Amino acid sequence: MNNRLPPGIDCPAYRYAVGMPFFRASSNRVAPTHAPSDPLSDVARASGAKSAYVEQWSFTGPWGVRYPGSKHAVVHCMVQGTAFVDGLGESPVQIPQGGMLLLPRDVPHTVASRLPIDDAHLIEHEGDLPDGTVHNYATGGQVEARLMTLPFDVPATQDKDAPDVTGHALVDRPEADLLEIMLLASKLVLMPGVGDRYVAARLAEAILGKILVRAAGAEDDRFGLFGMFASLGIRSALKAVEGNPAHAWTLGELAEIAGIPRSAFKAEFNATIGVPLSEYLQLRKVRRCQALLSDGMLAVSDAASQAGFRSQSSFMSAVRRLGR
Repeated sequence: MNNRLPPGIDCPAYRYAVGMPFFRASSNRVAPTHAPSDPLSDVARASGAKSAYVEQWSFTGPWGVRYPGSKHAVVHCMVQGTAFVDGLGESPVQIPQGGMLLLPRDVPHTVASRLPIDDAHLIEHEGDLPDGTVHNYATGGQVEARLMTLPFDVPATQDKDAPDVTGHALVDRPEADLLEIMLLASKLVLMPGVGDRYVAARLAEAILGKILVRAAGAEDDRFGLFGMFASLGIRSALKAVEGNPAHAWTLGELAEIAGIPRSAFKAEFNATIGVPLSEYLQLRKVRRCQALLSDGMLAVSDAASQAGFRSQSSFMSAVRRLGR
């Protein structure tokens, strides 16, 4: 990103708007100011999803684990070797080395080194383990494959009419930071020291968050897996706003898209996202303007206009207000 400020623009609000680091000083302290959050982080954080427990399998030779349906959402991480997952559709899903697969709750499936897998090499998973625990399993011999499984407690949606979430998200080429988090979690699980169970659980939640952000941005499943967190109506409204963030959305329009009364939509949106609808819409416009300004190609006034602000001054006012 070009960090050089345009002529005549040298103020904290502009630096804040384009994501440039700066510090707000006072008489006795210096406090960092951060850019506003985004819808994916807001939904995931407000959902209350938490690591239930962490388990890791070390295998020699052919192997397979059959998982029953669970109340937990699950992330399978192939720390070493590759695996195939059966039970998700007509064709098995392959997880390459370093890859990760996210599944919603209540999905019986089998993870194996190859398919079909002989019953002699198949382990029947016993179901959910005690919360907050770390488990290691090894078949003995030289390790040829290592599978780390991360179950999560995900609060059920309050939308009784919402369809079951049956999709999955495969990350076959994780970014370097996500891969590093996975490898560190695996290392802590293999040889846990004092306090490492807590750290491993937090790393597991970081993995879930990174996968959700990536999955929710995919064109073929935009916000689809957020059915674990938000109702169908809220997800429909989020899609509409993300599809046209510059539009001057009203409560009535979004409630109609969501298919629920205005008052119910307003209350549910606040509970799910964690901020009132009006503040959220301002946040999205600010984020849109940040993206337009980030490459240094547009003037502030032009970016503000494209993001849906009436003027450059209204954009700056929103930045200052949301940045407090």
